[in-house]
Amino acid sequence: MHKFNIVFLALLAILAPIGLAKSSASLRVIADTDLNGLILTMQGTYYSNPSELLTSGVTNNSFVVYGSALKAGNGTDLNAYLAYTHAQLTAVFGKYVTSNNLANTTDYIILDMEKPVPPKQWGIHLTEDEDDAGDRMEEIIAAYKLRITVARELLGPDAKICLYGVPVPSSPFSTSTKWKQQLAGIVKAGQLGAFDEVDYICANCYIRYCEQDYATYMSRIQTMTQLSVNAAKSFVNSTGSKIPVIPLITPNVYNGNSKCHTDIVSAADLWQQISWIKALDIDTCFLWIGSATIPDTTSTIPQYLAQLLQAANTPQ
Repeated sequence: MHKFNIVFLALLAILAPIGLAKSSASLRVIADTDLNGLILTMQGTYYSNPSELLTSGVTNNSFVVYGSALKAGNGTDLNAYLAYTHAQLTAVFGKYVTSNNLANTTDYIILDMEKPVPPKQWGIHLTEDEDDAGDRMEEIIAAYKLRITVARELLGPDAKICLYGVPVPSSPFSTSTKWKQQLAGIVKAGQLGAFDEVDYICANCYIRYCEQDYATYMSRIQTMTQLSVNAAKSFVNSTGSKIPVIPLITPNVYNGNSKCHTDIVSAADLWQQISWIKALDIDTCFLWIGSATIPDTTSTIPQYLAQLLQAANTPQ
């Protein structure tokens, strides 16, 4: 069975006392399993005991930065977002980096900048000619780029900077006006340099449906997964170079219109989605879990990963 490539971690020779909490410093030997290449990533924290993940073959060398840490979260209106200076952002994000011990990290750092204009809404600000960005679009992308520049400066040159939500399909319909608008906005943002300083973009592959929604729910999930990953693989930066893609999945349904919103996804269904992603020549994938507790289940994260590994080893 095809396996994800193992993400090897270089152990630090000297550990600062508070650095012992960081995942990359605490991992030792990762088991060789079908889950190699799956990276647990959490919102604003690391898993408390990453050694518990080793037998499943999963790592935790990733960290999701709240948008608020870069003045791109809830409560930031557009005018304020555009007005923040390099010095102001450096002061705010510098405190966040220090408090979370992220300086000079080598981990995957996902910037979750969804407010006031997430990447999926960039296309709204294009002019009628989709090949020409208006002044507001250019201002939005300039502000977005500034935050990436500040993140790079403070996280260090070896941080693997990733952008959340590029793209985010909301339906399985590739011909929808909303999807075409989203893609046009991201393409233009690439031309304007939005991705020039990042290492990866995160194609959102959230599971949006369950069997109670549609008998064909798995077909819809497959279509949306392929839409997101294939679109992400087509995006380029301002020099015309492709941006490496790491899809982001989660073990819960997230769709306010679904009858199963926040319900746990069976390990068999999630493994099926991972298999579809691997078939698209993707070796690494983020498994996003917001906190140490998975919604709608009594299973711990290690227990759910054990179920996922069992599904991987169960003939389809």
